[in-house]
Amino acid sequence: MNLFRIVIVIFIGTHAALNALPPLSEYYETIRPDVEMLAGSYKFGFHQMSNYEQQLSSKIEKLKKAPEIVLSADGSFRVDNFPTWIEYEPYRYRFGGFVIAKGTWSLVIVGRMDDGKNGVLEHWGIKLNGLNSAENQPTLLNRANNFEIAFIFGDPDSGEIILFEKKQESTSEI
Repeated sequence: MNLFRIVIVIFIGTHAALNALPPLSEYYETIRPDVEMLAGSYKFGFHQMSNYEQQLSSKIEKLKKAPEIVLSADGSFRVDNFPTWIEYEPYRYRFGGFVIAKGTWSLVIVGRMDDGKNGVLEHWGIKLNGLNSAENQPTLLNRANNFEIAFIFGDPDSGEIILFEKKQESTSEI
């Protein structure tokens, strides 16, 4: 695990205790993103799912291909080796296995948060129609126009998350 991922896990673990806003909320996309900018391949980045699945990392390592989400500009998507979840009680999840699926996606407002100035900011995510999982409406994160897809489980302050990072397109010509 590289240093960035270790820092993020530590940050998620301590942020909820020290701040009123959920972990990573400073990266929530609060301006409707352009569909063309979102289109692309998102590779599994990391997870913090200790409350729900202790062995997820070892299960992912055994896969021949890492989990991936591909969003197309035409509104279609596909997922490969996507970790699904079953909500068996409110805010209680059980691992449901890995799936390959296709469907359509659309931009949606997934939440609202106080902006600290007596206002409310809406934040954007995507709705994955056709993905049979308890969590099919992830939050979009934007770090300097580098988008990430964050599946947040349970209380957003808990830090239980699966993150997919947008794969940067190669700029070299063949």
